[in-house]
Amino acid sequence: MPKRSNSRLNGMLSSNSVSRIFVGLLLFAACAGMALAARFVEEGGRWPATWPDEMEPLRERATTYEFSSGTQEQSYVIPFTDREEFERLWPTLLSVAEPGAPISLVSGPMKYWDSETTVKAGVRIYQGQTSVEISTTKDGRQQIFKLEKPWPKHFFGDDGTLTPYALFDFDSQQWVPRTPEGKAGIGYRIRTEIMLIVDDDVVELSRIKLPENATIHDNRDAVSDEFDRPQVSSDEDE
Repeated sequence: MPKRSNSRLNGMLSSNSVSRIFVGLLLFAACAGMALAARFVEEGGRWPATWPDEMEPLRERATTYEFSSGTQEQSYVIPFTDREEFERLWPTLLSVAEPGAPISLVSGPMKYWDSETTVKAGVRIYQGQTSVEISTTKDGRQQIFKLEKPWPKHFFGDDGTLTPYALFDFDSQQWVPRTPEGKAGIGYRIRTEIMLIVDDDVVELSRIKLPENATIHDNRDAVSDEFDRPQVSSDEDE
């Protein structure tokens, strides 16, 4: 049975798309001063072409979100109105998630706080990058540090689950998992995981199979718009 808890790029957006909406938010932090957080919202699902062909018909109805601030991540919201279609495609949607990644549950309908988009039932897929690199200059020399699959062993927990975010440690000049106890810095999402928007009609948990031994973060009793913000990851909140 799945474990339960009560806590939670490669495909880049097209810069010349007329449907892209730029949303700038000023975030104030006591210890960091003022920082600019940028969110890009674009109609259509911009996930990689390497994802299953069965997902191609879903692109037109999907919405792509890209967030750039304390975290760098991209996600795709896919609404469903037909239960049979959702249940048929659920194994395909699940197949793009990282093995062992937790699944988050929220209640529908979900109203996104910075747009007119409302989703009664469906999924939100947080896409992990397959590689990321950063350039630094030290003693007048430029160095490029690249992180890519296969991920280093220290990016996996004792249970074999991949960390959700990677962070570059400028002191040690290496990539490390981002953790609540670790150093502050930009986290780059490397783990693909799924949020289910549950309405108990189109998306009904008793009718679908969840991965064996998966951790389920059940947030259905929380205010839904809390989850339209970049997430440090539910397993870091515990």
